Formats: sequence, C-alpha cells, structure tokens
Amino acid sequence: MPDSHPSGPVTRPRLPPRWVIRTAWKVHRALYRFTPGSVGLSKPRPGGYGLMRVTTIGRRSGEERSVILGYLEDGPDLVTMAMNGWGEGVSAWWLNLQAQPEATVQLKDGVRRVTRRSVSVGD
Repeated sequence: MPDSHPSGPVTRPRLPPRWVIRTAWKVHRALYRFTPGSVGLSKPRPGGYGLMRVTTIGRRSGEERSVILGYLEDGPDLVTMAMNGWGEGVSAWWLNLQAQPEATVQLKDGVRRVTRRSVSVGD
C-alpha cells in the first residue's frame, strides 16, 4: 500500500533484489581495482551525480575501509547521502565517519583530504 503524503499517495521505487545490488557493487569495486582507478570514478554531470572513492578508518578495527559513493558538488564541498544502498540500517562507512570525521576521497581528478560535516534537508 502506498504511503500517505501531503501532496497525495507516494509509491516506493521498485528495486532489484538485494543480491543484485550487492553483486553490482562488487563488480564496480573490481573494475576500479583492476583498472587502477581509470574506470569506476566520474565527475558530476549537469543533472547527474559523480562517483568518488571514500576511505575511512574503521571505528572498531582501526583499519582503512573504502567504499565508492555517488556525490554532488556544492561549490568546494562534496555532498553525498548517508544511505545504505536502499537497504535497512545505517551504512558502516557513515558510522566510521561519525567516529572519525577525517577521510580521504579519491576523485577522477585527484585525492583530497576531507572532514565529515552533517547537514539536514533545508540547512
């Protein structure tokens, strides 16, 4: 049943099964790894997002952990959503950034050191 919303009923997007999403992530990471970064990262396009590789420090292990995320640019800032690929729960990369806000970001045109800053819709 659709959820209610002030402007009318809201239907949830149809998503592929979770195993398809997870397999796509693994293939994407493999392409990045086996092509020394030449495939897998992109700059945002008008009306679209880019792909970046974020490396955090594991909150429990203390080891480097990397994930490829979609992002937009807002001036000098990089913006991404703290979501778990349409899955339930909070993503590990976000929990890692909450524990240790400094991270490294690999963009198509180079590496940057970044510091996490949380914002809410409307900020």
